Amino acid sequence: MADLDSSTSKLDATLERFNDTINQINALAPRLIAVVDRLEGIVSRVERIVGIGESVMAPLTATEHAVRGAVNKVRRSAGL
Repeated sequence: MADLDSSTSKLDATLERFNDTINQINALAPRLIAVVDRLEGIVSRVERIVGIGESVMAPLTATEHAVRGAVNKVRRSAGL
């Protein structure tokens, strides 16, 4: 009987620690959700910045390809 009492008291202590841990996780969850929301905002701003950069670079890339094509034609026709 004494062994059963000892085991039960150890189980009670373990369940109390488990309950405390669950409560800490529950308290932490709203803060983690807030961090995730802030990170999502940052990611969407970075995506917008990248989109703007791509839009700015598209004409430059097209111009570069056109100039390279013209230079390559001149080289071929000159035999270089």
